[in-house]
Amino acid sequence: MAVVTCWLLVVFDGYDLIIYGTVQSSLLAIDDWGLTPTTMGTIGSLAFVGMMIGALAADRLSYMLGRRRMILACSIIFSSLTVLCAFASNPLVFGALRLLAGTGLGGLVPAANAMVAELVPQR
Repeated sequence: MAVVTCWLLVVFDGYDLIIYGTVQSSLLAIDDWGLTPTTMGTIGSLAFVGMMIGALAADRLSYMLGRRRMILACSIIFSSLTVLCAFASNPLVFGALRLLAGTGLGGLVPAANAMVAELVPQR
């Protein structure tokens, strides 16, 4: 059951990154935000910067907190901050939320992979 749960969390992790590509045209249509394709690329990249930070911190934190707690914390972080992105009032807030959500996304994958590797038999 834990392996299936980790797999589903990693799938949702990937979905979070893919959904940005589908909403880009809607974001460009918001006149108040004044977005350009360049700023859209920067905002999109912020999630990956956050993922790098989260992945680097995940190893140390998962040893301190435990893998289950780390997976739970990262899931809560990326889920709640992704929901908050829908309510962002401007591009700066939206980008900051994507950066912070990326830390949860980046921390989840290594912790889930390590947990599954421990639970699945060697054969």
